[in-house]
Amino acid sequence: MRIPWRILYHLIVLPVILILLTGIQTSFWLQLLGPFPTPQLWIVVLTYLITHRPFWISLGMGYLFSVILTGFTAWPFEYILTSAMVLVGVSQLLKDRIYSSGPNYFIALCGWNVFLFHVCYTFLGMLKEDIPFARVSLFDFILSPLLSVLLAFPVFSGLRMLDRIFKEDADLQTGNSIT
Repeated sequence: MRIPWRILYHLIVLPVILILLTGIQTSFWLQLLGPFPTPQLWIVVLTYLITHRPFWISLGMGYLFSVILTGFTAWPFEYILTSAMVLVGVSQLLKDRIYSSGPNYFIALCGWNVFLFHVCYTFLGMLKEDIPFARVSLFDFILSPLLSVLLAFPVFSGLRMLDRIFKEDADLQTGNSIT
């Protein structure tokens, strides 16, 4: 029986990486630096999938990541899902217009996605809540994308290495099947 490595990679390995990076973001970072703005490492992983996978895989992984992230935050699932789908949709539009497989494009898109996430977070908080929980902090708006950009290259290199191990990137970039 042939082991479906690609399916295992997407449904087990990448979610475990997401859980580890989000754990670092939500627990370890707060223990070290307190309320200092955190890099949004889950967005870095989602951006990698958006730039190196077909749209339907990015969409599915955005949904799976939203489900996983509910265990790390008090933010409602609907808001996480809406933000993730906005990130996937806008990034896919950018990918269709402007695309490069190199790290420079990826890093710039990570910064944009983290900024866009903060805009979605603020907008949804002001729109949907009776008492808006989203306060607009210019410090967070600027520093969180910058920190995410700084940590994007190591994450990019690690995910690229995993893609080579699982022989993932070349087939999926051309749009071949996942099975």
